[in-house]
Amino acid sequence: MNMVMMELNNFKFNAFYPNASVLNYSVETGGRQMGIFNWMEAQVPGSVYSDLLRNGIIKDPFYDMNSMDCEWVPERWWVYRTDFHADKKANRHYRLNCQGIDYTASIYLNDIKLGKSENMHVPFKAMIDDILREKNLLEIQIENAPQEHGQIGYTSQTRTQKSRFNYKWDWCVRMIGMGVDRPVYVEEFGASAIEYLNVRQEQLTDGSYRLYVDAELFGFEEAEQTVAFTLERNGETTASVQIKADIVRGKNHVTAALTVHNPELWWPNGHGNQPLYRLCVTASAPDGTVSDTKNYTIGLRQLSYMQADHTEKDAFPYSVKVNGKRIYLKGVNLTPLEMQRGDVTEERINAMMERIRSANINLIRIWGGGYIESDALYEVCDRLGIMVWQEFIQSSSGLENVPSKEESFLHQLADTATEAVKRLQTHP
Repeated sequence: MNMVMMELNNFKFNAFYPNASVLNYSVETGGRQMGIFNWMEAQVPGSVYSDLLRNGIIKDPFYDMNSMDCEWVPERWWVYRTDFHADKKANRHYRLNCQGIDYTASIYLNDIKLGKSENMHVPFKAMIDDILREKNLLEIQIENAPQEHGQIGYTSQTRTQKSRFNYKWDWCVRMIGMGVDRPVYVEEFGASAIEYLNVRQEQLTDGSYRLYVDAELFGFEEAEQTVAFTLERNGETTASVQIKADIVRGKNHVTAALTVHNPELWWPNGHGNQPLYRLCVTASAPDGTVSDTKNYTIGLRQLSYMQADHTEKDAFPYSVKVNGKRIYLKGVNLTPLEMQRGDVTEERINAMMERIRSANINLIRIWGGGYIESDALYEVCDRLGIMVWQEFIQSSSGLENVPSKEESFLHQLADTATEAVKRLQTHP
C-alpha cells in the first residue's frame, strides 16, 4: 500500500444519452444535467449491471432470458459521481488513481477535465496538486461501449483492449461490460512514488540467494531520497540495504542487491511448501519524512524451461523446471469468474482457488479473451502454489484469426502488456 492512500466511495450513478453529459450544465436551467433516472447509489468497484439490479431498474440478468432485456445498457453513457473531503498538506503531492474503468471514460475533478481513459487494463493516473480542495467533486463519464467482436468475428478488425468474452462467447451470454470496476484512490506522496518493482534471483554456490532489486520511482520534483529495501520472513528481517538516490522529475530507477542465507524455497502445488517473503520498499527524505512505501510478496525459486521429450528440434521449450526439478504441469483454463470484472469478490476468488488446489492442479491459464486479473487472484496463487500462464489481451475469432494491425490497437496492446508485466513480475 501507499503511505497515504484514500479510497473513494459513496458514489452515485446515472444514465445519459450519448454526449448529453459533456454539456454538463443545462442551457435552459443552468443546473447540472439530470440524466435518464434519478441519481442512484453505486458500488465502486462494481458494475453498472449490479448497480441497476440493486436499484430495481433491471431484473436478474442471469435468470431465464433476462439478459436480453439488458442489451440497452451498453448503449447509454454512465456517469459516476462522488463528493469527498481532502486534508491537503503543504509540501506533499496528490494524484488520482482510477485502477480500472470499463471502458472509454472522461474524468473530471471539480469540473476540470483530467484526461481520458481508453484501456480497462491500465490505470488512469493524474496529478491533482493544483485542483484538489477541501471539498471536491469527482465525475467519471463512461461512454457507450465500443463495437467489438464476440466469439464469432474477425480478429483482424479488433480495435480496442476491451475484453471480448462478454460480447458473447460459447460459455456466456452477451452482457457487455460497463462500470468503474477497480478501486479509485487519491494518493499522497512526498518527492517520489514507488511505481513498480522487479526482482531477479540468483542461487549462489553456497546455496544462498542473491536478489537483484530494481525499483521504479516517479519523481514529482528533484530531491535527494533514501530508498530502503527490507526483506522479512515471519516478521523477522532477513536482509536489508539502503540506497541514496538523487531523484529527477519523471521516471527513476534505484537498484540494490540483497543476500538471503538459508533460503526457504517456494514450490508449486504438490511438490513442496510455499514460504513467502515480504519485501518492503520505502523512499524517504533526508529528514526521515516518508515519501512512499510499498510491500511486495516474494517467493524464492529458480525457474527454467526445457523442451518436452520426443519433440522436434525447433519445438518451443514448454516443459518447466522449478528449483532444478522437472514439474509435470497439471493445468486448467480459468475463464473470468463473473461477467463483470468488478463483481468478482475476494471470497469468490479464494473459494475457486482452494478447489483448484484440492484438485491437485498446479497451473492456471488466464485466457486472453478475459482480463488481466485483480491482485487478489495472483496473491492467492502465491500462497497456494499455483503457477500462472498469463495471456495478453488477444483472442481468436470464429471467422478468421489474423492478428489486428490497427496502429491504435497495437499501442493499446503495448500499454496493456507493459502494465501487466510490471505489475505481476514480483509474483512467484
